[in-house]
Amino acid sequence: FFNFDYFSGLDFTIGYELGLLLVSIAGAMLWVFTSPSDARKVDLHLHSTQLFSGGLFIMMGLLLLNGTLATFNSFVPPDLALWFAEFEETIISTFN
Repeated sequence: FFNFDYFSGLDFTIGYELGLLLVSIAGAMLWVFTSPSDARKVDLHLHSTQLFSGGLFIMMGLLLLNGTLATFNSFVPPDLALWFAEFEETIISTFN
């Protein structure tokens, strides 16, 4: 949004987010209602991990659009982040 000169000086508000959502829903509706019936048949089998990760990606996308993606850093305590970094270095050095 901020990389385009056309939008310079505008604030990215909830209205823009809802507009993007409506455009994507309209595209899905066009796909559903204009494709042949045999192309529309989709069997959807979702696992709980797929639903959780999908919700997480949607939340991350909204945070990215709002410019507050760094909020995820506040969920992890610093000691745990350091432990993960040390663990990652150990794994990398083991397999290198």
